[in-house]
Amino acid sequence: MIKLTMDAVCILMAQKGKKVEKGVIEYWDDARKLLSDPNGFIKKLEKYDKDNISENIILKMKDFLEKNGKKFTPQNI
Repeated sequence: MIKLTMDAVCILMAQKGKKVEKGVIEYWDDARKLLSDPNGFIKKLEKYDKDNISENIILKMKDFLEKNGKKFTPQNI
């Protein structure tokens, strides 16, 4: 569940990720970079502008949720 959550965080923070196959983007390297500086990561989360998310990121999140929505629930996370 940590990887799934960090995939969502990376999408919201506009990380590029790495294409591993058609239609599949891997965010684990980006997530590790974000988490390598815990204080910086927390500050980025606190300063995240949730009211101005780009249309591109919204579309990526919709796609992510369509693929992972059944696993990505508060009970599971």
